Amino acid sequence: EKQSPKGCCDHPWCGTPILVTCPVGETLSSILAHHGPFSAEEATRCCRDCLAALRSAKMANIQHGDICPENIICVSDSTRGSCLYVLVSWGRAILEDRDSPEINLQFSSAHALQNAKLCPSSDAESLIYLIYFICGGNMQQQDSIESALQWRQRCWAKRLIQQRLGEVSAL
Repeated sequence: EKQSPKGCCDHPWCGTPILVTCPVGETLSSILAHHGPFSAEEATRCCRDCLAALRSAKMANIQHGDICPENIICVSDSTRGSCLYVLVSWGRAILEDRDSPEINLQFSSAHALQNAKLCPSSDAESLIYLIYFICGGNMQQQDSIESALQWRQRCWAKRLIQQRLGEVSAL
């Protein structure tokens, strides 16, 4: 129903720079609650699937801004014979500098916590914290931005994240 090849039709989502979908699956938080930490192989699969989604979004100059276990679902993939991990909840995706990310004391990047905005590597850093968590890494509940930043500094200084992600770290 477009008036011209470059124009928009009358649908409210026409021209939206991201694909709006409603995949059905189980969240990572639910999977972890039922099955415990992921194996290195499963964590690597999850990481690769999420990186592919972030790479596609980056080509459209879009950042997710809220990577956490509740925003990743496992969808059955009959072609792979396993699960496909899908990054969902793009409703608050960061499209412009003036957009602010959802602040998550457990998974947000240090830059997002300090500046209330994303830098180019923020989603990748959040994904590292997520993979650390799903591999069984200890993430205490944080009660402030300062304590969240201190936790990150301690973990990196003591190499806790690097040690926990040994087999997954090649990604």
